[in-house]
Amino acid sequence: RLERQQLTAIRSRATHPAITYYQAAEHGSQHLAPSYIEFLTPLEGRAKPSPLAIAPGIVAQRLRYLDLSFQQPRTVSLANVPWFADIGVPTVRIPSPASYLLAKSLTYPDRKPHHKDKDCAYIYLLARITQPTWTSVRQDLDDLDTPPKWRSRAYAQLRDLFVRESGEGPIRAARSLASPEHSELLIRATVRRFLIALGIETPT
Repeated sequence: RLERQQLTAIRSRATHPAITYYQAAEHGSQHLAPSYIEFLTPLEGRAKPSPLAIAPGIVAQRLRYLDLSFQQPRTVSLANVPWFADIGVPTVRIPSPASYLLAKSLTYPDRKPHHKDKDCAYIYLLARITQPTWTSVRQDLDDLDTPPKWRSRAYAQLRDLFVRESGEGPIRAARSLASPEHSELLIRATVRRFLIALGIETPT
């Protein structure tokens, strides 16, 4: 079905078996475009993070903590998003802000440096976008069914990144966003208020 919608498959050269990506055919099949489709599947237990064939011709990347994204999913309309409506995809399910935040913080230590920059930017943008609903995000966070050690580890990581004076979160986020609008000072202040609203950080 993806190939019928003028998408082309790309096989990763860095993994075995090769992870499968799909992108608009106009971008070719040699290099990943800025936007692409990737298949993910949970990595459980002590298994190594090797790719897994999930269907004929499709190999997915296995990620730890991905199951958090299956809790509290949100349905978003794509009716006004170019291309998606054209191929008959009216809605998509995405993780709740709470589960997304927890998963990003838990996977952070194992991420590559350029991915860490993006993840710090995503956490900051999440704080900005959800600011009118921080109370609801806190309730969702409290309701997540997660092992206490996961929650403790995630909260400690967030405080270390954005609350500790020498935390690298604001530096990485500002570098990724590369805009005067998003200064390190603003990023730190915004995420700290976010963490206070969620009960992760204590007001001083």
